[in-house]
Parts: sequence; C-alpha cells; structure tokens
Amino acid sequence: MINIAICDDISYVCEQINTYIQEFYIETEEQFEIYIANDAETLYEIMKKEKIDLLFLDIELPDINGVEIGNYIRKKMQDDDMQIVYISGKQDYCRSLFDIRPMNFLDKPFTREDIHKQLKDYLKLCKKFFPTFSYKIGQDTFFQKIDEITYFEIVGKKIKMVTKAFEILFYADMNQIEKELDKFYFVQIHKSYLINMEKIEKYGSKEVIMNGGRRIAISRSKKDIFLNKVLEFEKNKLFTKF
Repeated sequence: MINIAICDDISYVCEQINTYIQEFYIETEEQFEIYIANDAETLYEIMKKEKIDLLFLDIELPDINGVEIGNYIRKKMQDDDMQIVYISGKQDYCRSLFDIRPMNFLDKPFTREDIHKQLKDYLKLCKKFFPTFSYKIGQDTFFQKIDEITYFEIVGKKIKMVTKAFEILFYADMNQIEKELDKFYFVQIHKSYLINMEKIEKYGSKEVIMNGGRRIAISRSKKDIFLNKVLEFEKNKLFTKF
C-alpha cells in the first residue's frame, strides 16, 4: 500500500488530483491510500499519524508555504524517503527547493497525464531504491516496502505480517517468503517466525527482542543458522547482544 498525501488550499485541486489517482488505480490496480489536506496544520497532523510515501504539495499555501513544509519534512522529521511533487502557478522557486530535493515540479494547470506520469515515476523509483514484498488478499495484490517489515508469523493457515504501523493476515507459504527475502537478511529463527534482522533490538542465545519489544524464541534447530547471520551484522553494530 502506497500512502499519498495531497495538500492544496484550493479544494478543487485536491479533488482533481484525487480523481486522477483513482483513475490510475483502475488502469493499473496499484493500491493507494489517499489523504487530503487544505492547509499545513492538517498536513502535519496527517504526517504525525501516517508514513507518507508521495506528497503532492502546493507551494503557495496561505500560512506556511510549501518550501517551509519541505524543509520541515527533510530537517525536522528527518524523512528523506518521502517523495515530494510541488505544484504551483509560478516558476521562481527553483533555488529555494534545492535542499528539499523534490521528485518533480508541476505547473498549474496540470493534466491527467501529468499526475499519472508522477505516479509511474514514483513506482519506478520504489522498485529501484525501495524493494517491495507483494502479497494477495482475495483478488487484490498489495505491496509493502521490505525495510518496513518487522517479522512474519504463521497463524493457523495464514501468514501474519507485522510492521511498525500495522499487522495483516494473508495466505502464503512461509518457505517461499523466506527464499524471496533471504537476500534482505530475513532469517527463520523458529518454524513459525521469519524475522527482519535489521529490526532486531537485542538478541541472546534463546530469544530475540524486536523493535517494539516483541520477544521471539530461537528454536534449537534454527540457532546455528541465526548465529551465522548474526556474524554478518555484528561488525556493523546494527543490534546489541544481551
């Protein structure tokens, strides 16, 4: 799921972009969650609660302009992953946007094709720099950034995927997931658990503590496999032994 925020003080502009995104979904079946704000304060509240992947941002907001918001995202939030597409009727902001590193700049009025191009460019960027794990629920296919996954757990006949933001159940084969994610340092430490080693907070001889505090036991049969993986991480001090 890709979280998209749209921020413009003109409601019609927000609804227009929203409509174009929905049309893109119908054509491609890419999954989007869309959040709309008409001012900076509302956008800040959204960003506190949700991790936004792509932001369509008007530069000329009435109280806090888009340049200030961009600097807030990059410096205060320290979020370098969020891609920002600025929209404006003026073209004299190039120098002030340099440090914000926006994905693009759209002139008003923009077209359906303009918005669809930004979505396509973002998806290409995701595949190159932010590898994703795909899963199906019913006939729908969803995509989750791999570096945001904490662990997978077998629950009955389903797989539970846990991230910092949410948990979700779907049908899949744990062994197949392990093969797919092995190169991203996922390791099965128990027949029911496949964990992201980059999300380990601490580990011992019998259990690991994941980010968020979840304790997961290491089975005897998986202990040596886990310790071999640990050797690749300890030199970088990505987590702590206890």
